[in-house]
Amino acid sequence: MKILHCIHLEIPGGKETHLYRCLKFGLEKGDLWEHDILHTGDRINEKFGTFFQDHFHVYEYKTWRGIKIPKFLRSYLVKKNIDFSHDVNLFYEIQDMSLMNLFATYAKGKNVFYDRGHSWFLNAEESQYLSKFDFFFSNSRASKTMLNKRWSVPEDRIKVIHNSLPLDYLEHIDRIGDSELAELRKRFNLNGKKVILFLGRLETIKGAHTLIEALDYLPGTDIKLILVGDGKTRKTLEALVKAKKEENRVIFTGMQTDTAPFYRIADVTVVPSARESFGNVNLEAALAGSPIIASKIDGIPEIITNDSFGYLLKPKIEPSRYSYLDKSSMHDYGVDPDTMELMKPKFLDPKELADTIALVLEREPEAAKEKAKNLKQRVIKEFSMEKREQRFRELIEEITRHKY
Repeated sequence: MKILHCIHLEIPGGKETHLYRCLKFGLEKGDLWEHDILHTGDRINEKFGTFFQDHFHVYEYKTWRGIKIPKFLRSYLVKKNIDFSHDVNLFYEIQDMSLMNLFATYAKGKNVFYDRGHSWFLNAEESQYLSKFDFFFSNSRASKTMLNKRWSVPEDRIKVIHNSLPLDYLEHIDRIGDSELAELRKRFNLNGKKVILFLGRLETIKGAHTLIEALDYLPGTDIKLILVGDGKTRKTLEALVKAKKEENRVIFTGMQTDTAPFYRIADVTVVPSARESFGNVNLEAALAGSPIIASKIDGIPEIITNDSFGYLLKPKIEPSRYSYLDKSSMHDYGVDPDTMELMKPKFLDPKELADTIALVLEREPEAAKEKAKNLKQRVIKEFSMEKREQRFRELIEEITRHKY
């Protein structure tokens, strides 16, 4: 079986890290399938470079008259030796219908698009590309719903594969010693403080501003809000913190190469997103044993299925309430997990969020820890790399045998 993975390896985001973990896991288990990589960006991030280039044939792009053309194109379309092309984000890089036609027409085997949230942001013109794929993988039932109800992809062409975390991530978290955690607390002046953690890209859809707004309802100097990550809205969020005179209670750490220690020191992790096709941060926080408060949207309730595992809050606030936000990146629709119908995106109510944070930190910390313990056990059992790889392989074999 020969598979071409089309992926942008310039930035170590969720989908890039996930493919890295999956292929690493396969090598360790003696994977006999042949994997090639089409890198769709410019410079491969150093986090991935050595691994991918040491173990796989990595194809890259060249530029012709300002248009990115994959260097692999001629050899692959002539040899036609792909059994399965696994498109994680080639879809956004080619952006040329004629090139997509060539790829879809001449590449041997099945061409599968892996939707890890892309379908939330398509417009009518871009959605035409969907017809170029034989099948679709989605990382949640919510993603499947978006493809089916928003873009009319037939349900039988969409296969759900939930994301996973490898066992070595759990082992890494467990290896973090008390001295390392003490040093981290000292570094950010957290001793004697309750830590509220946000971890992710600082973009409008991630809803970090709702946490800053929630501080209005959380008086006292014994808490610290830590924002781990970076992105387009960082300056806006910093201005909001300054306007609210919350500089002493809010910390921007920027990008961190190792985020696991932050989960370990967190008294609660908050995922206040307006869109989250699945939400790997929930898996990571769960393995670290951190209680979680999250938006009840899209794919998150497929992880935190009920209140035995964490705290889910229904978004209620229209984006228009926040005049300081850049809403150009907001998507048109999300998925209501209660009805599995499309809905307009909203943000969490800051007061309700603050009340729930106070519940976790003050009124029922032991109950919150018990929920976190339950979720950790669920994630280990239901979102293991072994289970994900088994389903991935079964679906590839099913798809490559499919006859029209």
